[in-house]
Amino acid sequence: MSMLKSKIGWLSLLLVMVLMITGCSNEETSSKSETSSEGTSSDSQKEMSIHMHYSDQNVFKDDWLVFEEAAKLTGVTLKGTASQTASNSDEVFNLMMASGDIPDIVHTYIKNFNQYGPEGAFIPLNDLIEEHAPNIKKALEENDVARKLITSPDGNIYNIPFIRDGKSEEGWFIRTDWLENLGLDAPETTEDYYNVLTAFKNDDPNGNGKADEIPFVARRLIYFTDLMYLWGAYDALYLQDGEIKYGPMEDEFLDAVKNLAKWYNEGLIDQEVFTRGKNAIVELAGSNTLGAAHDWFGSAANVNAVYKEDIPGFAFEVIAPPTNTKGEKFEETLRNAVGEFGWGISHSNEDPVATIKYFDFWLSEEGRRLMNFGVEGLTYTMEDGKPTFTEEVLSAGNVPQNLKDTYGVQSEIGFQQDFTYEEDWMDPVAKEGIQLYDDSGYYIEEDFPQLSFTPEEQERVNALETSLTTYFEENFQKWILGASDVDKDIDAFRKQLTKLGVDEYLEIQNTAFERFNNN
Repeated sequence: MSMLKSKIGWLSLLLVMVLMITGCSNEETSSKSETSSEGTSSDSQKEMSIHMHYSDQNVFKDDWLVFEEAAKLTGVTLKGTASQTASNSDEVFNLMMASGDIPDIVHTYIKNFNQYGPEGAFIPLNDLIEEHAPNIKKALEENDVARKLITSPDGNIYNIPFIRDGKSEEGWFIRTDWLENLGLDAPETTEDYYNVLTAFKNDDPNGNGKADEIPFVARRLIYFTDLMYLWGAYDALYLQDGEIKYGPMEDEFLDAVKNLAKWYNEGLIDQEVFTRGKNAIVELAGSNTLGAAHDWFGSAANVNAVYKEDIPGFAFEVIAPPTNTKGEKFEETLRNAVGEFGWGISHSNEDPVATIKYFDFWLSEEGRRLMNFGVEGLTYTMEDGKPTFTEEVLSAGNVPQNLKDTYGVQSEIGFQQDFTYEEDWMDPVAKEGIQLYDDSGYYIEEDFPQLSFTPEEQERVNALETSLTTYFEENFQKWILGASDVDKDIDAFRKQLTKLGVDEYLEIQNTAFERFNNN
């Protein structure tokens, strides 16, 4: 028996549900359809159960302000089913699916909908959107990439996604006060970048008479391997000329790893890069030893406000991407059209029409403002026609997470984000950096999309990706630390990648990409 007990079981349940719905009288159908995105009276409240537990920390709370307000406007009250104390979202989801007791509404990864939807756990939404959800229909018509991303390989849509706004994710940060102290210009090429990091290491830019500066800092491995861009290389999948490729199998990879090992050996890279952890930028900024990083605009820029009073002249600012050794100048990160998550309707839901209308509310103007900013007068006020967060919200610290934890604002349900929500709490350095990248068109032209796989493909992708990633990370760390020589290892390394199934991995990815393009 599978996690879902059996595909036949789900299909049988789905068939029964469909027969029940289609067998209902017109009067009953009309009664069930009273709940709409335009709202209902408070005396016709409908209660629905919801599973929401994601990113190991965000769990639906019945008393979240935005959902209580939505209940007043739509007549639909949600009741969470996920444990508030559980800390592993994947485990919580898997246990819920294995139990067979699936709530009316499920919030999870889009890939989970594409895996379990065709098996009958979630119902197709295509016709429901067409007939009952004008706001969702409009949003997907206006954002064709989002529509493609959520379309399952069987042609159905099983979830309404979190639709992102804006382009920016990451940028190149550097201590401009250190550049000024050393009489240096911002680096414009890979060679310049190396020379600046070398000066940061050797020339005491923080002026304390100690050789304690850490030129380049990364709080996770992915932010370290971002440096491969400087040699036109990638550490994993990327899109080039309409084809998905795997970076470690390409020529540029060897040159990138050799140079990064050299930079690490010379002390230009944080010597604790593999172990320092998620607070690296904040901690090293506080000790005035942070030199440069490639990281998220919003979070990385925040150290300016934190330390500008304690460290005279402190300036951790955004520069343009250096031109790499291939003559390219772009930012390789770009926000995907949709996030990883969405919400869908389970096979056991007794009123799919009311549910899709409830979903549709969140993509209305009123619903979108509610999820982006909360409740007027409590979390925001209108100034010059725009929602502006209150001082109480902005002074709470870690604004986005606090908004989510306390009020449910920006929960990654099926709604359309408004990028202006970030502008209220974003450091001016981040705003200026984003403006620089927007105005200069630095973003990558061929962005790698999130792809949808069949259940069989997803199973193989999961297995292959785990093996390939683990093998890459083990070897990359050895090469950087000098425990092994990439020049000597590269042929055997690539042969092992082939044995681990890199060709099958790429074939599945490119098949899914072709499907994406044809949707």
